[in-house]
Amino acid sequence: MALLLNKRILLAVCFALVAVFLFGTVYQMKRVKLSNSIRNSIDQLALREPKGVSKLEWLILVYWTHNLNESAMLRTNQSLAALKELDFELHEILLGNPDKVTIDQLWDRYAAISDGAARYKAEFKPQRDLAVAEAAKHGQDYFDKSSYYDFLEYVKSTSSN
Repeated sequence: MALLLNKRILLAVCFALVAVFLFGTVYQMKRVKLSNSIRNSIDQLALREPKGVSKLEWLILVYWTHNLNESAMLRTNQSLAALKELDFELHEILLGNPDKVTIDQLWDRYAAISDGAARYKAEFKPQRDLAVAEAAKHGQDYFDKSSYYDFLEYVKSTSSN
């Protein structure tokens, strides 16, 4: 009798462990899918150069926003609900006419939901803005333009649009 009870307990524990593993795997796969969608939406902004901003200036803004997203580590630090909300907001942005104000609002949004993004914004937004100003001043003679055009080629190569 005790042996049968022990087998049932062992079976129940094994079943519970499998259930927890499967739930965790499905949950994490949803987080990864949403995180990838968010990153891809940000990258798609590179293809949406607004009027009044040079291609290089826009690429700099989007490239640094891509880095902000990666630094924020939303995949591991945010709830599914927060990821879904941000994903929806980015899809809405892509339906409109994104511009520099849109990028700045996105940075503010990230800083509000992620401590890592807030630190990244505080440290790197001034550098981002300096790079944009230098690109505006020097145009195609900007010293680091190849990094940003390489980013654009990467986006184009991975774009499904």
